[in-house]
Order: sequence, then C-alpha cells, then structure tokens
Amino acid sequence: MSSLFAVFRRPQSFRSRLLLLFGLLGVGIALALALAIGQLHQQYLRHVQEARLADLAESVSGILGDAIFERHREITLLAGTPLLTGQPLTAPELRTQLERRRATYPHYAWIGIADPDGRVLAATDGLLVGADVGKRPWFAAGRRAPMLGDVHEAVLLAQKLPPAPNGEPLRFIDFAAPIYAADGTLRGVLGAHGSWEWVREVGQRVVHTARRAEGIELLILNRKGEVIFAEESPAAVPALDRLRPGSAIVDWPNGASYLVGVAAPPQRAPYAELGWTVLVRQPVERAFAGARALSHATFVFGVLAALVFIGAAWPATGRIAAPLRAMASIARRIEAGERGLAMPTPPRQDEIAQLAQAVDGMTRRLVEHETELEARVRERTAELAEANAQLATLASRDGLTGALNRRAGDERLAAEVQRAGRSGQALAALMVDVDHFKRVNDSFGHAAGDTVLREVGALLGSAVRGSDSVIRYGGEEFLVLLPDTDAAGAAALAEKLRGALAAECGREIGGVTASLGVAAARGAIDAEALLRAADRALYAAKAGGRNRVCVAGAERAEMTC
Repeated sequence: MSSLFAVFRRPQSFRSRLLLLFGLLGVGIALALALAIGQLHQQYLRHVQEARLADLAESVSGILGDAIFERHREITLLAGTPLLTGQPLTAPELRTQLERRRATYPHYAWIGIADPDGRVLAATDGLLVGADVGKRPWFAAGRRAPMLGDVHEAVLLAQKLPPAPNGEPLRFIDFAAPIYAADGTLRGVLGAHGSWEWVREVGQRVVHTARRAEGIELLILNRKGEVIFAEESPAAVPALDRLRPGSAIVDWPNGASYLVGVAAPPQRAPYAELGWTVLVRQPVERAFAGARALSHATFVFGVLAALVFIGAAWPATGRIAAPLRAMASIARRIEAGERGLAMPTPPRQDEIAQLAQAVDGMTRRLVEHETELEARVRERTAELAEANAQLATLASRDGLTGALNRRAGDERLAAEVQRAGRSGQALAALMVDVDHFKRVNDSFGHAAGDTVLREVGALLGSAVRGSDSVIRYGGEEFLVLLPDTDAAGAAALAEKLRGALAAECGREIGGVTASLGVAAARGAIDAEALLRAADRALYAAKAGGRNRVCVAGAERAEMTC
C-alpha cells in the first residue's frame, strides 16, 4: 500500500497517471450515476409532492365549498319555513328555533332576524335585538335574494362576543335570505354570521401535525390576491396570475422558493362567487430532501467503488508500466549520445512490443536523416532570409516607379530628421510634380501616364546620390530627400533635374515638364514644417508658369524662383 501512495507522489510516473486516469473515470462514473439517479428520483418525488400538495389544496377547497353550500342552503331553507313565514317574528318559539340551529352547528357566531327596516327582532342570546342593521351589507343584499358575503372583521358584535382563541380579531362569513309572507310581501331578513374559526379547523384537519412538521402550510387568498387565512401570515404572496391550478415551484417575495399546490377555481355556487384561491405550499429544500439524500448516498458509494477500482488496478498498471520504463531508460542513453543501442522488446507481442520495435526503427532512421536534415535546414534558412529581404523591398517600394512608397518615405524622413538633429547638418527636400499630368492621362491614356511616371522615377533615382532618397509621395508627385545639403545645393540639383526631366521624359507623347519646390533646414528640424515649405515652393513654381524651380526662404513669405 505504501508503494501505491509513493506512485502518487511522483505525478510524472506513467503508472501514477494510469491510476489517476482510472480513479477519475471511476469518480466521473460515480458522479454521473449520482446525478442521473438523483435527477430521476427528484423528478419522481417532485411529481409525487406536486400531486400531493395539489390534492391537499383541492381537498381544502372542496371541504370549504361543501360547508359553505350547506350553510347557505340551511339559511335559505330556514327563511322559508312556516315558523318564519307565518308566525310573528318576535315569537319566543322563533328564538328557540334559532338557538337550536346554532347548537347544530357551533360555528354559527350569531343568527338573527331583522324587519324590512333593518331593526333586529330576534337573535341568538338576544344579541343586537333592537339594533339597526339596515346599513350592513348582508341585510341590504339579503332583502333581495339569498346571499353569501366574503370574510370580514366583526363590527357590531366585536364587543359582544368573546375574542378568537388565537387572539386575532373576530371575522365572519355572512349568510342571509329574505323572509316572505304567503302573499309574497317581505316580512324581514334572516341573517347568520359564520365564525372564521371553522376554516382554521378545516386546515388543521387536512394539514395535520405530521404535515406541518414537513413545513406544509395552508393559505387562502381572496379575489384581490390578499391573504385571508394563513397559520403564519406571510408578509407578501406572489401575484395571482402566477398561481396556476395544479402545482409548481414558485419564488416567494421573501426570496424563498416553495413547491405550491393550487386548487382549481371552484365551480359550485355560491362558493364560486367568493373567488377564493386555496393553495398549499412547502419549502423546496424540504420537499426534495429525500432526493438529495439519495444523491449523496449514491455519490459516496460511487467514490468508494472508485477507490476499490484504483486498488484493483494497481498490479495491472505495474505490468503495463514496466516495459515502458525500460524503453525510457534506453531512450535517455540514446539522447546522451550512445549509439548502437536497441530497444528492449517485451516477450509478449502486444502494442507495447510493437511500440518498442517502432521506436527502435525510428531511432535508426533519425540517425540516418540527421545530417540530411541539417543540410536542408541551412538551405531553407538561406531561402527564407532571401524571401524576407524581397518582402521587405516589396513592402517599402512603389510598385510602378520603384521609388520608396509613402509609408517607407515617412520613416526615412523621420530617420533623416533625427540624424540631422544629432549632426547639426542641413537637410533639403525637393517636391517634384509632373506638369499637366491629368492632361497626359486624358489625351494619351493611363498606360502612357504610367510610362511617364516610371521614366520620372528612374531619372530621379539615377540622378541623386546613394545617401539621397526618392519617394513617390502622391499620384504624380515625388519627394527627394537630400541629407547634408543646404538650400543652394538643393536648388542647383533641382534645376539640373528640371532640365533632365524636360529633355528625357515623355518623348513618345511630345515631352513633359515638371515643377520643383525646394526647402532646407539645419539642426533641430520640424519634418512637417520642412515639407510644408517645400510644398509652398512647389505651388509657387506652378503659379509662376510651371517648368521651373522655386526655393522657400527662411521666412514663410520669402520665396525665390
């Protein structure tokens, strides 16, 4: 076992790499299995939990709907009994009947009868008898037809009934129905307040203690999306349009995620008129805790299996690596300069033996070709140097005239300016422009114009010194840089060039002339100022009739032509 760990302390060892590879494969397979099994199980649990929460929400919604339907029907039927339609509404028998009804359903907080004007004539426990309820919504709606009112806090009965067991304000659901005489006239309104505590009992019955331990909570929202029932009232709930019937994972406004089951909208009247949304929620981490536990267990099992696999692979990697180590030893000796060594061939004829034979043959071939390769390298190096020189020339020369191009000319100008600054010598610039060159192109064609430019470039190149530079600066414009040359020397050369150009260039088309601008400076030279001065001199030569030389003086306005 100690040798096994020693291998891992030598990461360059082929054997250790094999073991690492097998280990990584084992861990990878374990991770893949854990993820796959965990994902499948999580999907299954999610489906089960979604169905479970949706069923709970549907159960609560169904129980609420049935209870509301029964209470609504009970009040409607009671309002039509002969005792209420034929007897005086203040009869003692009537109050006895109301008390009996409340006893059959203890969540009736109050049952009473009001005359058509809203004055209470009879009620359970005598509460509110003589009080005016004409402005209460249940009375106004109950005068017209049987009604069901949404949950609300107690108003007139708030101080007359004991508080709710949980200390919250009393809240009621209203039931009411009109009382008609035999001739169809309105005798009064029968009203009942159902205590909101019956909803809490329904929630406790459906979401019992075991389910609360799992973090399952019941919530009821009204049609505005406001919470009207919650065992632990949340600060805010998602918008109603995000709560679709069924179940889904929903992000709560507090940042937590819940698996939420939502009951389908009720269809049974009168419960459907309330527009309540019943939902049951459970934190996602608790809903899917089983899937995560299974994933962790699967991962641990996979890692253990990978370790067992690595231990079993130890002898096999030793048999694989031994001949490779022998081959590596021979290869290092050959690298050190020994010749005539043969690669050891394993007794078995497998891929490693084939590798040893191939390496042995390759070594002999390498020795044979070493000298030839060195010769080829020298030859290719010389060819590459020549090609690079040609590329450098092509990159810096104008393809038509052979003069330096604009980019190379700018670099040459910068270099000459620096040299003049160091030496303190003069630097002159000649601007040469072929006169009426556009007329040449228009009259004789561009081929003739190209011929003229080639002749001008060749003449300028042959007439200047080796240290001078001829640059094609524009279409028919050339720049000649003259190091160590003052204005007088540059003007003399410019006059010589003007005459030569007029005599030798463009003979096939009757000859051409050129205008030349001369400028010179000494010491610390501003390259742009030097070119502007030469350019002003060139324009002065053109303005003076062309085919002439103008020299820019030291001052801007000074010009000699």
